[in-house]
Amino acid sequence: MVREVGAFEAKTKFSELLEEAHGGREILVTRRGVPMAKLIPVSDRKSDILALLAGFDEIRATAKPGPSVRSLIEEGRR
Repeated sequence: MVREVGAFEAKTKFSELLEEAHGGREILVTRRGVPMAKLIPVSDRKSDILALLAGFDEIRATAKPGPSVRSLIEEGRR
């Protein structure tokens, strides 16, 4: 759930908003109703990287093997 706050309120309650973001809530900061910034919780970078690597492994498992680099080099020399 995203909480929307005005810029003045964000300025005066910044510490509280940081605590909310740390707790997992997203804070959208607006100026006259126009979105200007978003405070979001910092994710666990290690788990993000592991998920990304798992996605690469899935792609590699389904990819069809192509010509080897050596065969392409040899073809270019002809």
